[in-house]
Amino acid sequence: MARRKGTTAVAEVAKVIDRTWIEREAEDRGIVQRERKFDLVTFVASLVLGFRAAGERRLASLLRSYNLAVSKGKEMAWGAWRPWFTRGIAALMKDLALRGLERLNLGSPEFVGTLSKFRDIIAIDSVVIRLNDALQELYPACRTNHTQAAAKMHTALSVTGRSDTQVTVTSERVNDRTPFRRIGQWVRGNLLLFDLGYYSHWLFSRINNQGGWFVSRLKENANPFIVGLNRAWRGNSVSLVGERLRDVEQRLTREEVDVTVEVEVSRRKYRGRSSHVMEQFRVVGVRNEAEGCYHWYITNVPIGILTAVEIAMVYSARWLVELLFRELATYHRIKDMPTADPVVVETLIYASLTSLVISRRLAVYLTRRIVDRKARIATERLAAAISETSHLILLYIARPASRKGLPATWITEALWRHAVSPHRNRPDLAMRVDMGTQLSYLQVAQRAA
Repeated sequence: MARRKGTTAVAEVAKVIDRTWIEREAEDRGIVQRERKFDLVTFVASLVLGFRAAGERRLASLLRSYNLAVSKGKEMAWGAWRPWFTRGIAALMKDLALRGLERLNLGSPEFVGTLSKFRDIIAIDSVVIRLNDALQELYPACRTNHTQAAAKMHTALSVTGRSDTQVTVTSERVNDRTPFRRIGQWVRGNLLLFDLGYYSHWLFSRINNQGGWFVSRLKENANPFIVGLNRAWRGNSVSLVGERLRDVEQRLTREEVDVTVEVEVSRRKYRGRSSHVMEQFRVVGVRNEAEGCYHWYITNVPIGILTAVEIAMVYSARWLVELLFRELATYHRIKDMPTADPVVVETLIYASLTSLVISRRLAVYLTRRIVDRKARIATERLAAAISETSHLILLYIARPASRKGLPATWITEALWRHAVSPHRNRPDLAMRVDMGTQLSYLQVAQRAA
């Protein structure tokens, strides 16, 4: 398969684990006072890459990765290595991950169909990370009958790749909506796709007032009042105006329903009093014949921009953030937290995110080398391939003087061979949504929601 020439894949990794940036930040923050045998860059690189090839995430395996990567004579014993997990290192790892996310361009092509109608499509969701029970005071869990401590990572993923991916880590008990309550100008022109955990009429109202768009599944217990029809039907159709949605749902037989509803929006308290106003949104339903029921969505996108079926198709793009969480858990080990030390937990969470940044950056790098238009890079296949070569990449990053003896070009070719999707005639999820060919995948995505 023809490919464009360029730099090696490991050189792209070196741009994420930037030796110059790490050393400068460490010096400015006073993290490393006396280096002696300690190699900070190798320490960071081993946290990000060292656990992948081992198939497990244990502090002892991270130490082994570090000792294998450093030059002879700089190996460290457990008692000298373990104390380097400090607040300063944790803060450095956090900034490294966020820096990588900010500089990450997913390299998505220009969309010309459904997705081109918006400045960006942002899928918002969260994933729970189970922690050692000793951390229950800092990270209290919700379901304490089986889990005492758990963290929650809130993610806003750009589907089109035009915006930065945002990540916030809190305890599990923090409401899903809390990290995204600051709705401002950043939502203007963007379409936000919400999981049911973020369902809030107040939040929808804020997005609408700021010039943004949203699509969310309608809660099962929501029963909005219908005030208008967005599509007329021939024949003796069921009368909907003036009815509650759930009261007429069982009488509906049409393939899709598109109505304007009125819902109550609670305002913030002022001088101890809260107020309520009525606002109108659009509710659409697409019938799933296999399940014999409707999938309902609430949105402020007018029918002139997206039809009812297109609303359902675009919402299925939220599956991309589910794929990201699956990749984080399977290949970046974000759910493997073998410690009760909160500093180590924070350090390893951001090491996993940096590992994800490397994987996605390499996906962009390999995609740009493609000449065959039918070929595409499968992100999870690439993540698996990186795991198999991570020990070599780690050596390349840790020993700049030995790069000539390491097969950097071989690593690039190995990643390439394993990362190219075997499904040449199937475009990726975002492209299928953009071109309106997502219907065959809709049921799977809706169930995952």
